[in-house]
Amino acid sequence: MSSVVINDFDEILKVIAKTLFTNSDIDDLGKALGFEDADIGRATDENTRQGGNYMGTYGLLKKWRRRQTSLTEKAALRSALVHAGFHDLASKYLSTPITELIMPQTPSDESGKPPTVFLSYQWDHQLEVIAIKKHLEMAGFPCWMDIGQMGGGDKLFAKIDQGIRSSKVILCMVTEKYSSSENCNKEVNLANLLKKPIIPVLIDNTQWPPKGAMSMLIGELLYIRFFNKKEYVRGEKFWENAKFSELLGQISYHATPDESMVTDEQHPRPTPAASTEQGASS
Repeated sequence: MSSVVINDFDEILKVIAKTLFTNSDIDDLGKALGFEDADIGRATDENTRQGGNYMGTYGLLKKWRRRQTSLTEKAALRSALVHAGFHDLASKYLSTPITELIMPQTPSDESGKPPTVFLSYQWDHQLEVIAIKKHLEMAGFPCWMDIGQMGGGDKLFAKIDQGIRSSKVILCMVTEKYSSSENCNKEVNLANLLKKPIIPVLIDNTQWPPKGAMSMLIGELLYIRFFNKKEYVRGEKFWENAKFSELLGQISYHATPDESMVTDEQHPRPTPAASTEQGASS
């Protein structure tokens, strides 16, 4: 399918909404975008009330866009469309190869600054990890994050390999699905072989140590539990300030923040890593 150039991202959302208006389409798209069943149901009802119109889908896409940044929205939408099985739409309206949309890239010139932190995560919690990335970078720690779907071919794996090798610290965003993911296990294994500092961060209500082979790689490490039982908006801050301070403290043992990246927004001061929870010992 040939690509169509539309410069206005809102118009892209509208075109996609006009194409994906059936109940099954909305369900697949909504789940890929990270929405709960209630939000998807409201979008479906809105389309039905409008006599098969697309405004429910369009409203869902606009709500999703408010959680994104202008730098990530195109790549994130393309990834979601591919994840939901709408490959033709992704190719037609968002034709830039996904491997070129991964950000930030490891600099190719000597003047560039390589990422400090590599964010290893499983697809279902992308919105939570994007929020963590945003706050880490506001605290002065540039991050490498694959915002495409894992399993994107040799070129994507090569970029992930490069990202791990160039980073100073690896953050493992641990969930049940993360622990059982073959690709995530490969990332952790490579980081371990390269003797990279690994910091596990628990972002859902998962047990510790995690089940499976990953427990042998990270089960004895200090971990930080970001997850709590309070309700939160996906794509926004969901952790306690004290936990973020612990994370900054752990990262600071291995890297110095880039002061030019630090924003005026107040961040909790780093605290010693000893305050984090201790992983189970063998």
